[in-house]
Amino acid sequence: MPLHAATIFLSAFLLFLVQPLLAKQILPWFGGAAIVWTLCMVFFQLVLLLGYAYAHWLARQPGRRQAIVHVALLVASLAFLPVAADAAWKPLGGQSPVGRILALLFATVGLPYFLLSSTSPLVQSWFARDFPGSSPYRLFALSNFASMLALLGYPFLFEPWFASPDQSFWWSAGYALFVIACASLAWRSRELPPLTVEYGQLAAIAESGRGVMVFLHRPESAAELRQRAICDEAPASSKLELRNYGIGAQILRDLNVRKMRLMARPRKMPSMTGFDLEVTGFVEPPPLRKVS
Repeated sequence: MPLHAATIFLSAFLLFLVQPLLAKQILPWFGGAAIVWTLCMVFFQLVLLLGYAYAHWLARQPGRRQAIVHVALLVASLAFLPVAADAAWKPLGGQSPVGRILALLFATVGLPYFLLSSTSPLVQSWFARDFPGSSPYRLFALSNFASMLALLGYPFLFEPWFASPDQSFWWSAGYALFVIACASLAWRSRELPPLTVEYGQLAAIAESGRGVMVFLHRPESAAELRQRAICDEAPASSKLELRNYGIGAQILRDLNVRKMRLMARPRKMPSMTGFDLEVTGFVEPPPLRKVS
């Protein structure tokens, strides 16, 4: 868990810190025109979208392939360091700055920014595989906090106290640290089980193309719900239990479910033949794991 949190925090912090850092460096080269900020925003949003698409694709690959591809890209991105605008990109005449600014940004920070953009969804995916049943959204909250810290920290701390070369140096040092953390996490996650129903991942329902989870209001905690799922004995046939089975069966029938496997230990259940439903098997519920 600490490695997941550190990787998420570093990636989000560096992701939002590099935007004003680079834009401020190249702004005087192009006469301080507003188009510089606009094109920087276009570039960063475009690469952010590409990073999300890459994370979506990579998360669907086998664990070992994920690790090899991502670690290789992380190592390759070190060639961009230190991240600082090269004076060779300064405009030479009165030509349109659009292509030059976009090319400058791609050449200066393209791959590092791309990988930083993909980190949050990838790390949350690895966390979900490493800690089945635990919510990864606390990492999303940490990512938002780091982003806000970078945006507020640049005008009040980094920009007043550090010259542009120093800003580039410290950002590059932070990125090198991020590469070490993210590569370690990716390699450690290569043998983790995939997102499957057997490991309690709801994402598997969407990925497999078939599956249903029915939620019914019931006055019980998550631990009590799981205890009922792993109980070897049949639940007491109270009116409440029978009513819940009936409601759930009707929902499944309305969803055109006829045969199903239940995530529970094998047990005798009230007959569902009246609803034209058949239980063909059971899937062992995932073990509970505590997050340190």
